[in-house]
Amino acid sequence: VDGTIFSWNRGAEHIFGYTAEETIGRNLTMLAPPDRLEEMQAIMADVASGGDVETVETQRVAKGGRIFACEIASFLVRDPEGAILGVASFTHDITARKELAAQLRDSEERFRLIVHNSPDVVALYDQQGRMVYLSPTVEGIYGFSVEHALAFDVQLVDALLTPPGTGPHAAELDRIRALPYYAERTKIHAAVTWCLAHPGEQQRLELTSMRPSGVLGYVDVAYRAHLRHDGTSQVVAITRDITERKQMEQALQTLNAELEDRVAQRTADLQAALADVRRANRLKDEFLAMVSHELRTPLTGVLSMAEMLEEQLAGPLNPQQHAYVKNILESGERLLRILTAILSYTHLLAGRVHLDPAPSDLAYILASCAASQQ
Repeated sequence: VDGTIFSWNRGAEHIFGYTAEETIGRNLTMLAPPDRLEEMQAIMADVASGGDVETVETQRVAKGGRIFACEIASFLVRDPEGAILGVASFTHDITARKELAAQLRDSEERFRLIVHNSPDVVALYDQQGRMVYLSPTVEGIYGFSVEHALAFDVQLVDALLTPPGTGPHAAELDRIRALPYYAERTKIHAAVTWCLAHPGEQQRLELTSMRPSGVLGYVDVAYRAHLRHDGTSQVVAITRDITERKQMEQALQTLNAELEDRVAQRTADLQAALADVRRANRLKDEFLAMVSHELRTPLTGVLSMAEMLEEQLAGPLNPQQHAYVKNILESGERLLRILTAILSYTHLLAGRVHLDPAPSDLAYILASCAASQQ
């Protein structure tokens, strides 16, 4: 019990790197780091005085100075008469386990930091569809604490899984079923159940929620199940607040509707204006046709009288008078052609003119137009 090593097996050789020849006869303190000497001596004294098995988690030094984490179980060894022969110690290297534990803690810390600082809400559901974890972000979206949300979800799931009118709390469960959120939780439970039956596949829901401010909010939730190390399934749900996006979509829809109304009103105004223009054009054409017709009648009489004067039926004309009559006839015929063209134009617009294509002498037509303007 003074710490002298008198037995050293192959397991000890593997853990510490020393052979039996290097350790037997030397003191056990050779295996303790300097800051663990008092701890080792206290363990030995405690075991020697009580005889109970003592298991501690500590550190030891291997050959070469490597310090490693280990578990040590120590107990007294007695002969058949009960005399103390020494202390047996079993050392288990737990370096790998400690490293895994540290990695697990680091992973959990990273998960906690990511989840706690994410704007999205993360929830976990077990195989019965019950919510077992909820990130603190829920307070910013729904306005209630994680504890309240988890407790309330227990009631909702009880109401979902318990047939109406049964159980010792039937009245309370009926009250919960009448709550607005119960219908939303029914959709969530269906999505979770589907994901549990289809691990690895995603299910999405768009849900509504009334905020503490009284404003209706919108969330998009993605559900996906994964298998745990123990063979059970767990559903991860990530909820994203899309209220601002939905409000923008609604504002855009309202704006589009207003623009469509404005375009429809503008189109109606333009159609009305076009109808007014067409009516004005029709009245103009009718006016031109009427004026042309009314002017042709007296003009025909004037030309007839001028022709009679030119033929000197009422008596001879002197050269000057004859020139005057000739000018009257030429001007009257020119005016008659203009009136005839106006009538033809109005008939053309009214669709009462039938055009018959025929060969024409373009030079004669151009010469006649030029002469008419002189």
